[in-house]
Amino acid sequence: MFDVFYHPVFASLAQMIPPTPPGWDDADPTPPPPVKQAPMTLQDFQQGMRNWRSEEPNNSLRNWLLVGVAGLALLVLAVQLQQRWQNRKKGAVDSERALFKELTRGMKLPLGSGLLLWWLGHSSKVSKAALIISPELFRQAVEKWSHLPTFSLARRMMLGRVARLEEIFGS
Repeated sequence: MFDVFYHPVFASLAQMIPPTPPGWDDADPTPPPPVKQAPMTLQDFQQGMRNWRSEEPNNSLRNWLLVGVAGLALLVLAVQLQQRWQNRKKGAVDSERALFKELTRGMKLPLGSGLLLWWLGHSSKVSKAALIISPELFRQAVEKWSHLPTFSLARRMMLGRVARLEEIFGS
């Protein structure tokens, strides 16, 4: 097998490199002693502020970088909003949420009844639009919903509104 690293060309190149001078890699055994600084006073701080104010800063690079980053962020935001708008128009036809919204508008239900239907569907894990369409499914969801232990006081207060919804959906 031919080994590249032992080729005569590389051996002659290695001979051309001068040897490392002595002491090149040696670390200094004793570090210099630390310089003791005087404590900072209020006058030092005031002088530093005066020097900082009197200098004419050249912040043009920083300003252009900030403008560029802000422009890039606005461009990304605009593209994201435009894509969300396009996807919303496409997906709104098959959305269960849109169907539920249209059905509650068509029945002219008050906002509280729509929220109650949403709560019923969410708690009983049933499609919210199916609650409006199927009276039997609505009754089963109410039965399951009324026996849940959380928010039992609020559930008892809503039973009157549930009875009115049963009258609307039963007819």
